[in-house]
Amino acid sequence: MKTMQLFIFILGAFFTFTACDEKREETPTDNKFGEPIALELGASSDIQAGELTISFDKLVEDSRCPNGVDCIWQGQAAIQILVNETSTVDLIMQAGKEDLATDTLDNYIYTLLDVSPYPDIKDDLPLPAEVYTIEVQVDKL
Repeated sequence: MKTMQLFIFILGAFFTFTACDEKREETPTDNKFGEPIALELGASSDIQAGELTISFDKLVEDSRCPNGVDCIWQGQAAIQILVNETSTVDLIMQAGKEDLATDTLDNYIYTLLDVSPYPDIKDDLPLPAEVYTIEVQVDKL
């Protein structure tokens, strides 16, 4: 009987420690300045051990010309990043206007590298904001 109880205890401990290890693997690694960071809408990321926290706060606009359509204007994607839960940075991705994809705040440079998915004529447009992911890079001045 005691052998069975010991076996159940060891088996329970094994599964407990295994579950803890799995949770540790799911924790994102710390991002660093100068490296691309991918964020889904509403997601946050710590940079350099919490020196800065950024969140993909809002998709302001996506008027980019869908693949498969001939447009007069290429359109743009505009997003808002929340910084340290107090300040916002607005960035715009527009062909030929790369300066709109970069802004500075409090000695940091924020650059919008990508907004995905890119709209397609086959999509049910407009796409819901929840499907968007951005890629940003933060550098120190």
